[in-house]
Amino acid sequence: MDVVDVWEAEQDEGLEELTRTTRERSREPSFRGVILSSGGDTLGLQVVGEALPSGEARFLFVAGRGAYELTRVLLALRARASG
Repeated sequence: MDVVDVWEAEQDEGLEELTRTTRERSREPSFRGVILSSGGDTLGLQVVGEALPSGEARFLFVAGRGAYELTRVLLALRARASG
């Protein structure tokens, strides 16, 4: 599986601005991910690496795929030993 760069829209940044920012590479990617599924206008993405999404962005730009609106977030949790 290929790892792709993902940019989050900054506050008050629209899709046009976000797309221009990524094409110009005027800022670093927000995080990286692996595309798990793709169909129609939806994309399943697993975040990898140390950087995590802020949880505040509504729009994302995925390298090689384009802009997406964030509609759902799934969490995978790992149990930690207590005590």
